[in-house]
Amino acid sequence: MPYNATEYMRPSEIYYTQDSIGVRFTDGNLLSDVYYSIIEGNLNPNEDIPPLTVVYHDGKPFALGCRRLYIYKKLEELDVIRKVIVEISTPQRESHRFQKLLTTQNGGTSIELRGRFRERRAHVYPWEFYKNRYHYENWTKSEKFKAKDRRRARSDSGPRNQRDQQSRAQSATRMNNRQPIQNTRPVYDQTDQQRSRPVTRKIPGTTIYDYEQPTVYTTPSIPSYNTTPWITSSATGNHTSNATQNAYITESFSSFININRIRQDNPPNSGSDAYAKQKKKSKSCPGCTIL
Repeated sequence: MPYNATEYMRPSEIYYTQDSIGVRFTDGNLLSDVYYSIIEGNLNPNEDIPPLTVVYHDGKPFALGCRRLYIYKKLEELDVIRKVIVEISTPQRESHRFQKLLTTQNGGTSIELRGRFRERRAHVYPWEFYKNRYHYENWTKSEKFKAKDRRRARSDSGPRNQRDQQSRAQSATRMNNRQPIQNTRPVYDQTDQQRSRPVTRKIPGTTIYDYEQPTVYTTPSIPSYNTTPWITSSATGNHTSNATQNAYITESFSSFININRIRQDNPPNSGSDAYAKQKKKSKSCPGCTIL
């Protein structure tokens, strides 16, 4: 196989290279912390954790990361993960590590922990959650897990479980035999249109509105005032109406005509220079004949 070729493998197919391992990684994290972080969905073994390096020796795949392999095998037993990404290498390329780590005496089938793996009761999510989140390849359970399911099914069918089933059946029978409570509320007929919306019947001489008629408001009467505009005299500042001012102008003009007629009937000395100048001005301004 080519060097660093990646493929998916089941953890149960890989063998250990060591007889024992510690309960901590080289960075100080406990194996149990990483174990529960994967179960809770906070770590993805195929993205957040470096892949395992696998070396084939005598036709069997051996893992160089025994701590990660130990966690993956325990997660496989819980059906949390099924396949992980591994990098395939050769003993010649990994000779400096493989010959040092290959210390197993039982063929790599089991390993011992130097310390305690704090394994508490974990809440394992359903397989569909991890399948959709981590995109694991789907495969059926092995015969070992099928045998566990069969043993669990036999234990569920024991005497204690039978008594529980009988008690549940009796409770269900009592619930079914209970008399239903009589409903004292009047039955509402869905076909009764008078309950759903008001009836708009046509009454002769009236108009039916689909909306509420607005309240009619009467406009208050406005008192009548003299609409004749007032004109302010620039000389006196008094307010006079147009009719009054017109009468005043007419009276003044008539008085002016009478005075002018009297002066024309009795002109001053026509030989004087003042009269000649006045007659000369009167040609350009006929109305300016008053001295």
